[in-house]
Amino acid sequence: LDLESEMKKLKENGDVLHEIVSPSGIRIELGKECFLAPECLFDPGLVGLNNVGVVSSLYDISESFAKGDKMAVLLCGYFTHGLTGFETRLQREIRTISNKKIEI
Repeated sequence: LDLESEMKKLKENGDVLHEIVSPSGIRIELGKECFLAPECLFDPGLVGLNNVGVVSSLYDISESFAKGDKMAVLLCGYFTHGLTGFETRLQREIRTISNKKIEI
């Protein structure tokens, strides 16, 4: 989940990253939606929301439960399913705001 590199890939691939074909034969082409939807989790301002992103939210929640210098974040269900690079991006972003050891 690196917005700049994903935009570059999109331009190189002619604005289509994935094509899905339904059982009835309907073709759906996906481009920027593949990475802009997950990007909104990190920056809700992209869709006009005045909320903090997932990094700040998880950090604030974990700080209220933190013991010592270790922070544990549990993500489960479909929240991260199919979001290539989400875990790595989340770890990188949290490290920029915390010096604690992070387990995701």
